[in-house]
Amino acid sequence: LVELALTVPLLLLVALGAIEFGKAFNYWIDSTHIANEGARWVVVAKLPGVAGKPSLQNYKDYVKSQADTQELRDITNVLICFPNGTGNGNPVTVRVTSNYDILDFVKAGTVPISSSATIRIEQPQGFGGTGDTGC
Repeated sequence: LVELALTVPLLLLVALGAIEFGKAFNYWIDSTHIANEGARWVVVAKLPGVAGKPSLQNYKDYVKSQADTQELRDITNVLICFPNGTGNGNPVTVRVTSNYDILDFVKAGTVPISSSATIRIEQPQGFGGTGDTGC
């Protein structure tokens, strides 16, 4: 019985750690996916459900809405940058960032999760400027 009392907390800690690692890893994979999807929509100057040329905010809202869980949608920040302008052939970078709370109920720490995708513009955007800074 003493051995059980000593090993159960350790086994629970290992199990919770594995679950939290898996969840954080899934959020990173999802962030990478939605950054790629968002960049692809930006470079073709189209967006599902939006007539005409979408605004930068339309793209950001769409990228956030594609996250797997409401928790990830709530903690996600989206940046869209055009380092060389919005002309044809110039790169566009979509960066998706969030701060994941490890074992949120005990405040064990925070892990920054960041993903980005850079693709060259195929269709001119029409909204000018350089987008966000920080990409």
